[in-house]
Amino acid sequence: MTVTITHKDVTGLAANPNAIIDGEKWDKAHTITQGAAGIIGATAAGASDVLSSTNARTQAGFGTDLITHDLGVTAIDAASWADATNYRVGTDFAEAGSATPGSANEFGIVVHANVSAATSAGAAYEKAAALFIAQSSDPSTSFDLDIVGVDARGYIASDNALGRAWGLYGEGRVISGGDGLAYGGELYVHNDGTDQSAVDTTTSKYGLHIVSAGAQPVTSGIKLSIMSGSGGGFHNGFYMDPGNLEANGSFLKLNGVFQVDANGHAGIGSGVFAGNALNVVLNDAINTAVSYPVRFEHSTSGTPTVGMGVGVVAAMELQADDVKNVGSLAWVAGDLTNDAEAFYAVIQGMTGGSLSTVAAFAPEAFKSTGELRSGGDGGGEASYITLTNASDLTANSTGVGTILFKGASNRDSSGFIKMYIGTTAYYVPAFSAITG
Repeated sequence: MTVTITHKDVTGLAANPNAIIDGEKWDKAHTITQGAAGIIGATAAGASDVLSSTNARTQAGFGTDLITHDLGVTAIDAASWADATNYRVGTDFAEAGSATPGSANEFGIVVHANVSAATSAGAAYEKAAALFIAQSSDPSTSFDLDIVGVDARGYIASDNALGRAWGLYGEGRVISGGDGLAYGGELYVHNDGTDQSAVDTTTSKYGLHIVSAGAQPVTSGIKLSIMSGSGGGFHNGFYMDPGNLEANGSFLKLNGVFQVDANGHAGIGSGVFAGNALNVVLNDAINTAVSYPVRFEHSTSGTPTVGMGVGVVAAMELQADDVKNVGSLAWVAGDLTNDAEAFYAVIQGMTGGSLSTVAAFAPEAFKSTGELRSGGDGGGEASYITLTNASDLTANSTGVGTILFKGASNRDSSGFIKMYIGTTAYYVPAFSAITG
Protein backbone atom coordinates (compact mmCIF):
# COMPACT_ATOMS: atom_id res chain seq x y z
CA MET A 1 0.00 0.00 0.00
CA THR A 2 1.28 3.48 -0.83
CA VAL A 3 -0.06 6.78 0.47
CA THR A 4 0.52 10.11 -1.25
CA ILE A 5 0.72 13.09 1.13
CA THR A 6 0.11 16.60 -0.24
CA HIS A 7 0.73 19.53 2.14
CA LYS A 8 -0.53 23.11 1.92
CA ASP A 9 2.34 24.64 3.94
CA VAL A 10 5.85 23.34 3.54
CA THR A 11 9.16 23.89 5.31
CA GLY A 12 11.25 23.79 2.18
CA LEU A 13 13.23 20.90 3.57
CA ALA A 14 13.79 17.68 1.71
CA ALA A 15 11.02 15.12 1.87
CA ASN A 16 11.34 12.22 4.30
CA PRO A 17 9.68 9.29 2.48
CA ASN A 18 9.33 7.36 5.75
CA ALA A 19 7.55 10.01 7.85
CA ILE A 20 3.95 11.13 7.58
CA ILE A 21 4.43 14.07 9.97
CA ASP A 22 7.54 16.28 9.95
CA GLY A 23 6.84 19.14 12.34
CA GLU A 24 4.81 22.29 12.83
CA LYS A 25 4.80 22.67 9.06
CA TRP A 26 5.11 19.95 6.47
CA ASP A 27 7.73 19.16 3.92
CA LYS A 28 6.84 19.05 0.24
CA ALA A 29 4.43 16.49 -1.22
CA HIS A 30 5.76 12.99 -1.24
CA THR A 31 4.75 9.32 -1.26
CA ILE A 32 5.06 7.02 1.75
CA THR A 33 5.68 3.39 0.90
CA GLN A 34 5.03 1.92 4.33
CA GLY A 35 2.53 -0.87 4.97
CA ALA A 36 -0.93 0.04 6.15
CA ALA A 37 -0.23 -1.07 9.68
CA GLY A 38 2.87 1.10 9.80
CA ILE A 39 1.04 4.19 8.66
CA ILE A 40 -1.45 3.77 11.48
CA GLY A 41 1.43 3.30 13.87
CA ALA A 42 1.14 -0.34 14.90
CA THR A 43 4.04 -2.69 15.44
CA ALA A 44 4.72 -3.52 11.80
CA ALA A 45 8.18 -2.85 10.43
CA GLY A 46 8.73 0.81 9.73
CA ALA A 47 6.08 2.01 12.12
CA SER A 48 8.59 3.85 14.25
CA ASP A 49 9.84 5.69 11.17
CA VAL A 50 6.34 6.73 10.14
CA LEU A 51 5.74 8.15 13.60
CA SER A 52 9.23 9.63 14.07
CA SER A 53 8.35 13.33 14.15
CA THR A 54 8.15 16.14 16.65
CA ASN A 55 4.33 15.99 16.60
CA ALA A 56 3.90 12.25 16.94
CA ARG A 57 4.06 11.01 20.50
CA THR A 58 2.87 8.30 22.84
CA GLN A 59 0.26 9.16 25.48
CA ALA A 60 0.60 7.29 28.75
CA GLY A 61 -2.16 4.82 29.42
CA PHE A 62 -3.48 4.73 25.86
CA GLY A 63 -0.90 2.67 24.03
CA THR A 64 1.34 3.81 21.21
CA ASP A 65 -1.16 4.75 18.50
CA LEU A 66 -1.78 8.47 19.20
CA ILE A 67 -0.97 10.82 16.32
CA THR A 68 -1.30 14.56 16.94
CA HIS A 69 -1.33 17.21 14.23
CA ASP A 70 -1.23 20.48 16.16
CA LEU A 71 -0.93 23.70 14.17
CA GLY A 72 -0.82 25.92 17.21
CA VAL A 73 -4.32 25.15 18.43
CA THR A 74 -5.81 26.70 21.55
CA ALA A 75 -7.61 23.70 23.01
CA ILE A 76 -11.33 24.37 23.51
CA ASP A 77 -11.91 21.51 25.91
CA ALA A 78 -8.64 20.45 27.56
CA ALA A 79 -10.16 17.30 29.02
CA SER A 80 -11.33 15.84 25.69
CA TRP A 81 -8.06 16.92 23.99
CA ALA A 82 -6.12 15.00 26.61
CA ASP A 83 -8.44 11.99 26.37
CA ALA A 84 -7.71 11.38 22.65
CA THR A 85 -6.46 7.82 22.18
CA ASN A 86 -5.70 7.48 18.46
CA TYR A 87 -5.65 10.67 16.40
CA ARG A 88 -6.28 14.34 17.00
CA VAL A 89 -6.08 17.43 14.80
CA GLY A 90 -5.99 20.97 16.11
CA THR A 91 -5.75 24.35 14.44
CA ASP A 92 -6.78 27.93 15.14
CA PHE A 93 -8.83 29.47 12.33
CA ALA A 94 -7.83 33.06 11.55
CA GLU A 95 -8.60 33.59 7.85
CA ALA A 96 -10.32 36.97 7.35
CA GLY A 97 -10.98 36.59 3.64
CA SER A 98 -12.27 39.35 1.42
CA ALA A 99 -15.66 40.92 0.80
CA THR A 100 -16.64 37.83 -1.18
CA PRO A 101 -18.98 35.49 0.79
CA GLY A 102 -17.17 32.26 1.64
CA SER A 103 -13.66 33.63 1.07
CA ALA A 104 -12.89 33.19 4.79
CA ASN A 105 -14.14 29.59 4.93
CA GLU A 106 -11.85 27.14 6.71
CA PHE A 107 -12.36 23.45 7.47
CA GLY A 108 -10.30 21.36 9.88
CA ILE A 109 -10.82 18.06 8.06
CA VAL A 110 -12.38 17.61 4.61
CA VAL A 111 -13.41 14.25 3.18
CA HIS A 112 -14.99 13.98 -0.28
CA ALA A 113 -16.51 10.82 -1.72
CA ASN A 114 -18.06 10.78 -5.16
CA VAL A 115 -19.92 8.10 -7.12
CA SER A 116 -19.01 9.80 -10.38
CA ALA A 117 -20.79 7.41 -12.73
CA ALA A 118 -23.58 4.86 -12.78
CA THR A 119 -22.39 1.53 -11.34
CA SER A 120 -25.18 -0.71 -12.69
CA ALA A 121 -25.24 -2.29 -9.22
CA GLY A 122 -27.36 -5.42 -8.97
CA ALA A 123 -28.55 -4.74 -5.40
CA ALA A 124 -29.07 -1.90 -2.95
CA TYR A 125 -25.91 -0.41 -1.47
CA GLU A 126 -24.68 2.36 0.83
CA LYS A 127 -21.50 4.34 0.26
CA ALA A 128 -20.37 6.82 2.90
CA ALA A 129 -17.65 9.45 3.06
CA ALA A 130 -17.22 8.55 6.74
CA LEU A 131 -18.57 5.74 8.89
CA PHE A 132 -18.45 5.77 12.69
CA ILE A 133 -19.62 2.81 14.77
CA ALA A 134 -19.42 2.58 18.55
CA GLN A 135 -20.53 -0.39 20.63
CA SER A 136 -20.69 -1.00 24.37
CA SER A 137 -20.97 -4.14 26.49
CA ASP A 138 -20.84 -2.12 29.71
CA PRO A 139 -24.30 -1.95 31.45
CA SER A 140 -25.46 1.29 33.08
CA THR A 141 -26.44 -0.18 36.42
CA SER A 142 -25.29 2.52 38.84
CA PHE A 143 -24.07 5.27 36.50
CA ASP A 144 -24.82 6.59 33.01
CA LEU A 145 -22.23 4.77 30.89
CA ASP A 146 -22.80 6.25 27.43
CA ILE A 147 -21.36 5.12 24.10
CA VAL A 148 -21.67 7.72 21.32
CA GLY A 149 -21.13 7.13 17.62
CA VAL A 150 -20.39 10.78 16.81
CA ASP A 151 -20.07 13.60 19.36
CA ALA A 152 -20.29 16.94 17.53
CA ARG A 153 -20.27 20.29 19.35
CA GLY A 154 -20.37 23.95 18.36
CA TYR A 155 -19.41 26.49 21.05
CA ILE A 156 -19.74 30.28 21.27
CA ALA A 157 -16.78 31.59 23.27
CA SER A 158 -17.30 33.60 26.45
CA ASP A 159 -15.88 36.77 24.84
CA ASN A 160 -18.30 36.62 21.86
CA ALA A 161 -21.70 38.23 22.47
CA LEU A 162 -23.00 37.77 18.90
CA GLY A 163 -21.68 34.37 17.88
CA ARG A 164 -23.33 31.71 15.73
CA ALA A 165 -22.76 28.02 16.42
CA TRP A 166 -24.08 24.72 15.07
CA GLY A 167 -23.46 21.51 16.98
CA LEU A 168 -24.33 19.49 13.88
CA TYR A 169 -25.14 20.34 10.27
CA GLY A 170 -26.57 17.96 7.70
CA GLU A 171 -27.53 18.79 4.14
CA GLY A 172 -29.33 16.81 1.48
CA ARG A 173 -29.06 18.70 -1.79
CA VAL A 174 -30.60 18.10 -5.21
CA ILE A 175 -28.38 19.87 -7.72
CA SER A 176 -30.12 21.64 -10.58
CA GLY A 177 -30.78 19.13 -13.35
CA GLY A 178 -30.94 16.17 -11.01
CA ASP A 179 -33.79 14.74 -8.98
CA GLY A 180 -34.48 11.99 -6.48
CA LEU A 181 -35.04 11.27 -2.80
CA ALA A 182 -33.15 13.59 -0.43
CA TYR A 183 -32.89 13.76 3.37
CA GLY A 184 -31.16 16.50 5.32
CA GLY A 185 -30.63 13.91 8.04
CA GLU A 186 -31.96 10.53 9.09
CA LEU A 187 -32.08 9.22 12.65
CA TYR A 188 -32.55 5.47 12.82
CA VAL A 189 -33.37 3.42 15.92
CA HIS A 190 -33.15 -0.36 15.47
CA ASN A 191 -34.88 -2.03 18.43
CA ASP A 192 -34.51 -5.77 18.89
CA GLY A 193 -34.73 -5.35 22.65
CA THR A 194 -37.90 -4.81 24.69
CA ASP A 195 -41.10 -2.99 23.71
CA GLN A 196 -41.15 -0.03 26.10
CA SER A 197 -44.00 2.49 25.68
CA ALA A 198 -43.23 4.49 28.83
CA VAL A 199 -40.82 7.43 28.78
CA ASP A 200 -38.00 8.13 31.22
CA THR A 201 -37.21 4.49 31.93
CA THR A 202 -33.85 2.73 31.68
CA THR A 203 -35.11 0.89 28.57
CA SER A 204 -36.91 3.74 26.72
CA LYS A 205 -35.94 4.31 23.07
CA TYR A 206 -36.09 7.70 21.32
CA GLY A 207 -35.63 8.60 17.67
CA LEU A 208 -34.65 12.14 18.70
CA HIS A 209 -33.98 13.53 22.15
CA ILE A 210 -33.56 17.32 22.39
CA VAL A 211 -32.10 18.48 25.71
CA SER A 212 -31.94 22.01 27.12
CA ALA A 213 -28.99 22.79 29.36
CA GLY A 214 -27.29 25.80 30.90
CA ALA A 215 -28.39 28.63 33.18
CA GLN A 216 -30.97 30.12 30.76
CA PRO A 217 -33.93 28.73 28.79
CA VAL A 218 -33.69 27.73 25.13
CA THR A 219 -35.89 29.70 22.70
CA SER A 220 -37.41 26.68 20.97
CA GLY A 221 -36.89 22.93 20.81
CA ILE A 222 -37.57 22.88 17.04
CA LYS A 223 -37.64 25.74 14.49
CA LEU A 224 -38.55 25.37 10.81
CA SER A 225 -37.14 28.04 8.48
CA ILE A 226 -36.62 28.77 4.79
CA MET A 227 -33.09 29.62 3.66
CA SER A 228 -32.81 33.30 2.72
CA GLY A 229 -33.20 33.68 -1.02
CA SER A 230 -34.78 30.26 -1.52
CA GLY A 231 -37.97 29.97 -3.52
CA GLY A 232 -39.30 26.80 -1.91
CA GLY A 233 -40.92 26.20 1.45
CA PHE A 234 -42.43 23.17 3.18
CA HIS A 235 -45.46 21.24 1.98
CA ASN A 236 -45.75 19.77 5.49
CA GLY A 237 -44.24 21.07 8.70
CA PHE A 238 -44.53 17.64 10.32
CA TYR A 239 -45.78 14.48 8.66
CA MET A 240 -46.54 10.97 9.84
CA ASP A 241 -48.63 8.16 8.39
CA PRO A 242 -51.18 7.08 11.03
CA GLY A 243 -50.41 3.47 10.20
CA ASN A 244 -46.93 3.93 11.67
CA LEU A 245 -48.33 4.50 15.14
CA GLU A 246 -48.82 1.62 17.55
CA ALA A 247 -52.35 0.93 18.84
CA ASN A 248 -53.27 3.61 21.40
CA GLY A 249 -50.15 5.55 20.36
CA SER A 250 -50.00 9.34 20.25
CA PHE A 251 -48.83 11.52 17.35
CA LEU A 252 -48.25 14.38 19.80
CA LYS A 253 -48.32 14.29 23.57
CA LEU A 254 -47.76 16.86 26.29
CA ASN A 255 -48.04 14.59 29.27
CA GLY A 256 -51.40 14.93 30.98
CA VAL A 257 -52.50 18.14 29.24
CA PHE A 258 -52.45 17.63 25.45
CA GLN A 259 -52.66 14.66 23.13
CA VAL A 260 -53.33 13.90 19.46
CA ASP A 261 -53.95 10.26 18.60
CA ALA A 262 -53.63 8.27 15.37
CA ASN A 263 -57.14 9.34 14.27
CA GLY A 264 -56.35 13.03 14.63
CA HIS A 265 -58.56 13.22 17.72
CA ALA A 266 -57.27 15.73 20.25
CA GLY A 267 -57.45 16.15 23.97
CA ILE A 268 -56.73 19.55 25.56
CA GLY A 269 -56.34 19.68 29.32
CA SER A 270 -56.66 15.91 29.35
CA GLY A 271 -56.27 12.92 27.09
CA VAL A 272 -58.35 11.93 24.07
CA PHE A 273 -61.90 10.93 25.03
CA ALA A 274 -63.39 7.97 23.16
CA GLY A 275 -66.05 9.04 20.67
CA ASN A 276 -65.00 12.72 20.58
CA ALA A 277 -62.79 14.36 17.98
CA LEU A 278 -62.00 17.09 20.51
CA ASN A 279 -62.04 16.77 24.28
CA VAL A 280 -61.42 19.99 26.23
CA VAL A 281 -60.97 19.96 30.00
CA LEU A 282 -60.29 23.01 32.18
CA ASN A 283 -59.25 22.04 35.68
CA ASP A 284 -59.13 25.01 38.06
CA ALA A 285 -60.01 26.03 41.62
CA ILE A 286 -63.18 27.99 40.71
CA ASN A 287 -66.27 26.51 42.39
CA THR A 288 -68.68 29.48 42.67
CA ALA A 289 -68.57 30.90 39.13
CA VAL A 290 -68.53 29.80 35.50
CA SER A 291 -65.25 28.69 33.89
CA TYR A 292 -64.76 28.87 30.13
CA PRO A 293 -62.70 25.99 28.68
CA VAL A 294 -62.97 27.38 25.14
CA ARG A 295 -62.77 30.95 23.79
CA PHE A 296 -63.54 31.99 20.21
CA GLU A 297 -62.45 35.35 18.83
CA HIS A 298 -63.14 37.17 15.58
CA SER A 299 -60.98 40.16 14.61
CA THR A 300 -61.20 42.23 11.44
CA SER A 301 -58.79 44.30 9.37
CA GLY A 302 -61.66 46.74 8.77
CA THR A 303 -63.86 48.75 11.13
CA PRO A 304 -66.34 46.72 13.22
CA THR A 305 -69.97 47.55 12.42
CA VAL A 306 -73.39 46.38 13.59
CA GLY A 307 -73.99 42.87 12.29
CA MET A 308 -70.41 41.68 12.80
CA GLY A 309 -70.20 38.62 14.99
CA VAL A 310 -68.50 35.39 15.91
CA GLY A 311 -69.99 31.93 15.83
CA VAL A 312 -69.66 28.19 15.65
CA VAL A 313 -70.94 26.06 12.75
CA ALA A 314 -72.03 22.42 12.90
CA ALA A 315 -71.76 20.28 9.75
CA MET A 316 -72.37 16.66 8.90
CA GLU A 317 -72.36 14.26 5.97
CA LEU A 318 -75.92 14.06 4.62
CA GLN A 319 -75.22 11.93 1.56
CA ALA A 320 -72.12 10.12 0.36
CA ASP A 321 -69.32 12.75 0.24
CA ASP A 322 -71.92 15.50 0.67
CA VAL A 323 -71.15 17.50 3.80
CA LYS A 324 -73.33 20.50 4.60
CA ASN A 325 -73.69 23.00 7.41
CA VAL A 326 -76.71 21.95 9.46
CA GLY A 327 -76.70 24.49 12.28
CA SER A 328 -74.89 27.39 13.88
CA LEU A 329 -74.70 29.47 17.02
CA ALA A 330 -73.53 33.05 16.62
CA TRP A 331 -73.18 36.19 18.70
CA VAL A 332 -73.99 39.26 16.60
CA ALA A 333 -73.37 42.94 17.33
CA GLY A 334 -76.55 44.98 17.72
CA ASP A 335 -74.93 48.12 19.15
CA LEU A 336 -71.23 49.02 19.14
CA THR A 337 -71.47 52.29 21.07
CA ASN A 338 -68.47 52.45 23.39
CA ASP A 339 -69.34 51.17 26.88
CA ALA A 340 -72.90 50.48 25.70
CA GLU A 341 -72.27 47.53 23.37
CA ALA A 342 -75.10 45.04 22.92
CA PHE A 343 -74.97 41.62 21.32
CA TYR A 344 -77.61 38.99 20.68
CA ALA A 345 -77.28 35.27 20.16
CA VAL A 346 -78.66 33.70 16.99
CA ILE A 347 -79.42 30.01 16.56
CA GLN A 348 -79.73 28.71 13.00
CA GLY A 349 -80.98 25.36 11.81
CA MET A 350 -81.34 23.70 8.43
CA THR A 351 -84.73 24.20 6.84
CA GLY A 352 -85.45 23.43 3.20
CA GLY A 353 -81.80 22.52 2.58
CA SER A 354 -80.28 25.75 3.88
CA LEU A 355 -79.60 27.50 7.17
CA SER A 356 -82.17 29.91 8.57
CA THR A 357 -82.65 31.59 11.93
CA VAL A 358 -84.83 29.64 14.34
CA ALA A 359 -84.28 31.74 17.46
CA ALA A 360 -82.57 34.92 18.59
CA PHE A 361 -81.77 35.96 22.13
CA ALA A 362 -81.34 39.66 22.85
CA PRO A 363 -81.22 41.55 26.17
CA GLU A 364 -84.68 43.00 25.51
CA ALA A 365 -86.47 40.06 23.87
CA PHE A 366 -86.48 36.45 22.78
CA LYS A 367 -87.53 35.77 19.21
CA SER A 368 -88.44 32.48 17.63
CA THR A 369 -89.59 31.52 14.15
CA GLY A 370 -91.11 28.33 15.54
CA GLU A 371 -93.23 27.31 18.52
CA LEU A 372 -92.47 28.10 22.15
CA ARG A 373 -93.14 25.11 24.37
CA SER A 374 -93.03 24.73 28.14
CA GLY A 375 -92.68 21.31 29.70
CA GLY A 376 -92.60 21.95 33.45
CA ASP A 377 -93.93 23.81 36.48
CA GLY A 378 -91.10 25.15 38.63
CA GLY A 379 -93.03 27.64 40.75
CA GLY A 380 -92.13 30.81 38.88
CA GLU A 381 -89.49 33.44 39.69
CA ALA A 382 -89.75 36.97 41.01
CA SER A 383 -89.89 39.69 38.32
CA TYR A 384 -90.70 37.18 35.58
CA ILE A 385 -93.86 35.87 33.91
CA THR A 386 -93.64 32.09 33.63
CA LEU A 387 -95.52 29.73 31.35
CA THR A 388 -96.06 26.17 32.57
CA ASN A 389 -97.30 22.88 31.21
CA ALA A 390 -99.99 22.70 33.95
CA SER A 391 -103.64 22.88 32.85
CA ASP A 392 -107.10 21.80 33.98
CA LEU A 393 -109.47 20.67 31.26
CA THR A 394 -112.05 18.97 33.47
CA ALA A 395 -115.79 19.90 33.45
CA ASN A 396 -116.56 23.47 34.40
CA SER A 397 -118.87 24.68 37.18
CA THR A 398 -121.85 27.00 36.68
CA GLY A 399 -119.87 30.12 37.52
CA VAL A 400 -120.65 32.91 35.09
CA GLY A 401 -118.24 35.46 33.57
CA THR A 402 -118.25 37.64 30.49
CA ILE A 403 -115.78 37.33 27.58
CA LEU A 404 -116.52 38.74 24.16
CA PHE A 405 -115.71 36.38 21.26
CA LYS A 406 -115.22 36.92 17.56
CA GLY A 407 -118.50 35.14 16.79
CA ALA A 408 -122.04 35.56 18.20
CA SER A 409 -122.15 32.16 19.97
CA ASN A 410 -122.04 31.85 23.74
CA ARG A 411 -119.45 29.31 24.85
CA ASP A 412 -118.00 27.98 28.03
CA SER A 413 -114.24 27.70 28.60
CA SER A 414 -112.70 24.28 28.11
CA GLY A 415 -110.43 24.65 31.11
CA PHE A 416 -107.58 26.72 32.48
CA ILE A 417 -103.85 27.15 31.77
CA LYS A 418 -101.59 27.81 34.73
CA MET A 419 -99.01 30.61 34.64
CA TYR A 420 -97.09 32.66 37.17
CA ILE A 421 -96.67 36.36 37.64
CA GLY A 422 -93.64 36.39 39.84
CA THR A 423 -94.23 33.42 42.12
CA THR A 424 -98.01 33.79 42.32
CA ALA A 425 -100.02 31.31 40.28
CA TYR A 426 -102.77 32.51 37.95
CA TYR A 427 -105.17 30.53 35.80
CA VAL A 428 -106.14 31.72 32.34
CA PRO A 429 -109.32 30.27 30.77
CA ALA A 430 -108.82 28.32 27.56
CA PHE A 431 -111.35 27.94 24.73
CA SER A 432 -111.33 25.38 21.95
CA ALA A 433 -112.78 27.94 19.48
CA ILE A 434 -113.30 31.69 19.34
CA THR A 435 -115.31 32.20 16.12
CA GLY A 436 -118.74 31.11 14.93
